[in-house]
Amino acid sequence: MRRPAAGSGCFPALCRALASVSDRLRDHLRSRIRDRIHDLPAERLPRWAGIAALVWASHAQAGSFTVNPVRVELSAAAPTAVLQVENIERAPITIQLSTMAWAQPAGNDVLQPSRDILATPQIFTLKPGATQILRIGLMRKPDAGQELGYRLLLEEIPPPPAPDFRGLQVALRVSLPVFVKPATEGRPRLTASIERRAEQQWHLTLTNHGNAAARLQGLTVHPNRDPQQTLAAYPSAVYVLPGQRRELTFRPAAGSLDDVMLIKAVMQGTPLELHANPAGQ
Repeated sequence: MRRPAAGSGCFPALCRALASVSDRLRDHLRSRIRDRIHDLPAERLPRWAGIAALVWASHAQAGSFTVNPVRVELSAAAPTAVLQVENIERAPITIQLSTMAWAQPAGNDVLQPSRDILATPQIFTLKPGATQILRIGLMRKPDAGQELGYRLLLEEIPPPPAPDFRGLQVALRVSLPVFVKPATEGRPRLTASIERRAEQQWHLTLTNHGNAAARLQGLTVHPNRDPQQTLAAYPSAVYVLPGQRRELTFRPAAGSLDDVMLIKAVMQGTPLELHANPAGQ
């Protein structure tokens, strides 16, 4: 039997097998983290930065920064806004800005590059503990009757890795909502429907008939005849843009679709209850 190579503590065949498993696991986790951080909401940034550091430990490099505020509102009366970015890491970080038009065709968020809003500086580097002021400006006239939605992306540009670094570099991307207020007062107005499209999978469709975006937090689903029973919950904040719809997928903990379902959430800081009929009924 061949002995372990000197100083390795591992048989050659076993070492090769472990390396192969490590490579496959690394590639899998790289894909999963890239997918999850792709559109990281600003309000979840500190938590996600901690998770990335925990998962990768000494085998990953990831920057971390905070943004304040995490929502921007522009209008004809206030066409500019200011944000502050702070580097809370021990190393310099470089960040690039992108401005995107935001829509929800087919119930999903879709972003497209846009020049309707301008963000400066478009690229900057922050030393540890340093802050940078960002200026956001409106480059078009507000819509007369409907709020417009955009997203400001802050993307970390990872530095070149050290020659002896053999892990992964995880780049954070933060997505901030930017709203342009209409000339008239804007209000969201939601309706809901729910259906089961697969075993143990429900789809909730929220449609906004108003002229302003709805922001929902703490969304839960209950049978209308037993509001104390929670069948499903959606932990993340949900935006429904005016004149559009948003589809959410649930895996209920228990229960089945009732004749009428009760949807509870907090919308713009106010408790909201919606009754949803199962689709097709």
